[in-house]
Amino acid sequence: MRCSCQTISDLPTDVQESISDLFHFAFTLLTPLGIRDVHYQAIYSATKYHVCPFCGCEYFDAPKSRREALDHYLPESEYPFAAVNLYNLVPMGNKCNSRYKIAQDILWGKGGMRRKAFNPYNHSVVQISLDDSEPFAGKNGQIPRWVIGFEPDCDEVSTWNDVFEIRDRYVRDVLDDSFKSWLDDFANWHCSVLAPSAPNDISELTDSLERYFGYLVEYGFKDRVFLKAATFRMIQKQCQLGNQRLINLINRTVLGRLSQKALISSNSDRDAATVRSL
Repeated sequence: MRCSCQTISDLPTDVQESISDLFHFAFTLLTPLGIRDVHYQAIYSATKYHVCPFCGCEYFDAPKSRREALDHYLPESEYPFAAVNLYNLVPMGNKCNSRYKIAQDILWGKGGMRRKAFNPYNHSVVQISLDDSEPFAGKNGQIPRWVIGFEPDCDEVSTWNDVFEIRDRYVRDVLDDSFKSWLDDFANWHCSVLAPSAPNDISELTDSLERYFGYLVEYGFKDRVFLKAATFRMIQKQCQLGNQRLINLINRTVLGRLSQKALISSNSDRDAATVRSL
């Protein structure tokens, strides 16, 4: 989005209030006329994962429930002419809308600097990479220091990240909290789907990680799996580079899962033998 958009302050002072009132009134008509419902239904039906397109994490409720926030991408307070333009009305998750974007001007950053922004109805998916993250350099030395890369790495992505604080939210709310449980998920998958034993060498381990990454990619934006997939791509590359501490951690996690399965199996056999003896 590179066009120059006229703001309310560009108009003569004596008409500014009347113009704002007129377009605000037009916006309020969208609900009783049913236009907002049709608009939301069309967008919901056209999307595969029904998640907020600005963070990829927060799920949208189905039509006929209480609608998600309908954000004025160009804020109504600054751009009243766009207040009722459906291309400027974008369904947005509650967190993105009420905690992060709020009434920020997507076209102008701090210090009055003009910035580029995505057209929310016409841009490609941004790919997430965690390949430059550093295992064991994060919180308490137990998790990675996350380095989040975006592809494409362009001005529009910088604006998106600044407005919605994407990197900070991914690290704080997802990656830090989920890393250890994701290792457990991999161990369970490896033992249940791929092999009932720990990998014998680095080649087997990296092959298992590669296959798990492919398995995760199929889930797209469901349940934040795009971040989980990027994590295991990073882990696989680190193991290929010979990060022995990470290799040992994964092997211990797999062995721990095998021990749990063996214990459960042993208890089940004992319970079955007890029943037979009764």
